[in-house]
Amino acid sequence: MQHEIARWHWSFKRGARALILCVLVGAGGGLIGCTEESGAEREMPAPVDHTRVFVEKLLPELDAQLRAQADAVATGSALQNYLEIEASHSWNTRVAGGIKYADLFARLYPEIGYHKAFAQSDGLTPRGAVVLETLLNSGRHDLAPEPYHVARIQTLVSELEKVSAQDPAWEPIKLSGEEANQLVNWIDQHKLDPKDPATRTKVLDALVGASVKDSVDKDELAAKKPAKKEGEEAKTKPPASSEFLATPIPRITETLHGYLGVFEASAKLTAELELRVADGALRYARDMKHFNLVRMDWRDFRDAGGSTAIIYARLEKTFNALREADADTTRTIFKELQPQHPQYERLLDARARYLGIAENGGWESVRPTTLALGARSARVMDLRTRLAAEGYLTLVSEEPAPVDAADSDAESAGADGSADVAAQPDAQPAPVDPDVVDQALLDAVKLYQETHQFNASTTSPDAGFWRSLNVPIARRIEQIELSIQRWRESQYEGEKDYIMVNIPDFHAEVFVDHEPQMRFRVVTGDNKRVCDPKTEKWTYPHATPIMMAELNHVIINPYWYVPQSIITNELEPKMKRDPDYLAKNGYEIVELNGRESIRQLPGPNNALGFVKFIFPNAGNIYMHDTPSKRYFDYPVRAFSHGCVRVHEPKKLAEFLLGNDPTAKKYDVDELIDSKRQRYVELEKKIPVFLEYKTVRVDDAGHVNFLADIYRKDRLRSITDPEERKQYEMCSPRRAKPAPAPPEAGDEHDTTLPEGVESDVGP
Repeated sequence: MQHEIARWHWSFKRGARALILCVLVGAGGGLIGCTEESGAEREMPAPVDHTRVFVEKLLPELDAQLRAQADAVATGSALQNYLEIEASHSWNTRVAGGIKYADLFARLYPEIGYHKAFAQSDGLTPRGAVVLETLLNSGRHDLAPEPYHVARIQTLVSELEKVSAQDPAWEPIKLSGEEANQLVNWIDQHKLDPKDPATRTKVLDALVGASVKDSVDKDELAAKKPAKKEGEEAKTKPPASSEFLATPIPRITETLHGYLGVFEASAKLTAELELRVADGALRYARDMKHFNLVRMDWRDFRDAGGSTAIIYARLEKTFNALREADADTTRTIFKELQPQHPQYERLLDARARYLGIAENGGWESVRPTTLALGARSARVMDLRTRLAAEGYLTLVSEEPAPVDAADSDAESAGADGSADVAAQPDAQPAPVDPDVVDQALLDAVKLYQETHQFNASTTSPDAGFWRSLNVPIARRIEQIELSIQRWRESQYEGEKDYIMVNIPDFHAEVFVDHEPQMRFRVVTGDNKRVCDPKTEKWTYPHATPIMMAELNHVIINPYWYVPQSIITNELEPKMKRDPDYLAKNGYEIVELNGRESIRQLPGPNNALGFVKFIFPNAGNIYMHDTPSKRYFDYPVRAFSHGCVRVHEPKKLAEFLLGNDPTAKKYDVDELIDSKRQRYVELEKKIPVFLEYKTVRVDDAGHVNFLADIYRKDRLRSITDPEERKQYEMCSPRRAKPAPAPPEAGDEHDTTLPEGVESDVGP
């Protein structure tokens, strides 16, 4: 049979190739036809037979297509009935355990002829198995698997396996070469257009000997038909047939009829399994990605008809992609739903590691002790154990033990008194006195300080260091999980070239083609709290906002046009104390949009420094240089009025201009030396993301726990509405603007630099 199919393929392709060759020769040589080698004119081959092309494409898929069609014919009505019942339930009922997206499926499944994508008579299809595998692994992402129907799916699969064990196994269906030719002739005889998508359905209906539409219509009619009285003739006409054509290959149709009863016997089970898997997949897709509308504005919601319409459109796209996918592509679809930033996978690994630590008992509390080299204390061993729990220290020294002198003389000395190195025993690790502070312990303490935003230059850690060590493992896991969720809520959508500023990290990173190119320190908005008199809630007026915008130009030697809020709150008090304050500090009064304003002249003392990076946004937030370089020496750098100060702005400017097709012609040093304000437009716009994540994993795999500078984690952790209200509320008459006060559990170094209160920079 395979030989016949191959011969049929070859005869068809040979004619097509001959035709193509003739056309090419004619086009290249100015001829209107091909000739035999003898030079005699020969007849042009027939044009490409589109019906044969159609059949040739159908053959590799025919077995799967016929099984799906026969299954849909036998079980389509069961799927429809299950959907109708689920769609009639309230939204809350469906969310609580039913088919949440039954209303969406009630539209999608009729469009695809009630063909199932994930379930079949003996259990799950290959793509369905991948869906279940993904849902079972949802716990790794801190997504509870229960709402995804995994328990019910597993039960249904088990029941179907029992039912199908008594049924004949599906035998793959193949056409002989003669049957393939019969199918070609049949399509031509019935004048079916091979380019019409409906032709495939008509062919499958004919081969199965029934249509899905007739199957569904027949069951609908039976459900609506009134009960007949004894002896009464039926008055209701049968449904109009879809008039599917007589089978072109009776052998195939007879074979399929033997399976229809098998499929019908498990129709209710497969219908529920199909919808449970489909619903679980879309619930997962929604929780992983499709809920995130942070990049949408009011125009998007207006044009789409609301947030629900946007999310449903995304879910429909995912459903259609899944039903067309093979197993490997299904895995890819789910993988692409995850946040594409490398931090996401690192945090998943970190969570798994910390869950393992918790399962092994977590860690014990430690008490402060002297950390001078050589100091002895019973508390030192507790500190070693605590640092080892997170991987900052190993409890076995790597230093080789000294060899005993007597053994060395006896075993190693040669005839001439020289030592035979090869004869020396293997070096063994020296025993470590666990109660004595050694260099390995001090190095571990320093590394811990660096990854928790403490000043690591001191060998006398402050109280915050010891508080940090005693944060329970459960709290650390919560922090990791919140950062995982924040990546799912991120504005980042997988852009390959971008700048990412993580506000609590006080660092920014530049990525090109998904690879990090630069990482540099930044200063962000301070955490001074103000009681809003209208809402009577605490606000952080100088907090750097979470946002995304595109960097489109750089300003060299910028003027600083002072915002009115800074003029009122910062400059005017200084001007009252010293009438010459503006002149002394390089300010001038100018007219701006018909009103007086203040700007600072370019120069080394300008609050914006020498470079300003503009990504237009409603809050007028930007990145810039600063003359106040000392702030970058502090681990927690929340000192600005909201904008982002850059530690090495010239390097950043050189990188951005050097990688831009148009701006690379400029020399940053020459522009600065000109002492004139210069605008440099970027041809290639760079997305800038300002995000808020209090946990990151560095390149060495150490988990960095960062300052919750604006109390966003703290507020989110309060689940009781009344407690949350009390935490947010304030009294305008009593509250004074001040940094957020310390709270129990605060651990990070929040030392303020000298003179920061008088800093008026943005």
